[in-house]
Amino acid sequence: MIEALEFRKIMETSMLELVVDKITEDDLIKLKECLEKHRKGLTKNVFPAEGDMLFHKILAQATHNKVFIELYDDIYLLIMEFVLEIKNYKSAYKKSLIDHKKIYKGLLERDVITAKEAMKNHIEWLIEIISKSEG
Repeated sequence: MIEALEFRKIMETSMLELVVDKITEDDLIKLKECLEKHRKGLTKNVFPAEGDMLFHKILAQATHNKVFIELYDDIYLLIMEFVLEIKNYKSAYKKSLIDHKKIYKGLLERDVITAKEAMKNHIEWLIEIISKSEG
């Protein structure tokens, strides 16, 4: 699991350079909808993973690069395995939503440094959680 997250850290942080250049208003709307779905999942005490997972998938789609999109689709099952592993940690999903909002803000402002730093911190935090649970 840690190896998959390490890969995601490199891939998802790097792809934000493309996203900042190519993101459309439609992509931004979809990301905002994901944030709202994630938030509603937390407030209604339902599993918020759908909004969480969709956020990352839409980021890959916002590259408008078939290779990134297909690569993300290929690792989706690994990501889902992680999501199911943390499903009982509501605080993890709260923190994840905060991180996603920071990434979204960076994209909205077309600030690649902010977006990349937020993504890097987000995934490093996930690595820390998994390391503690495995170790």
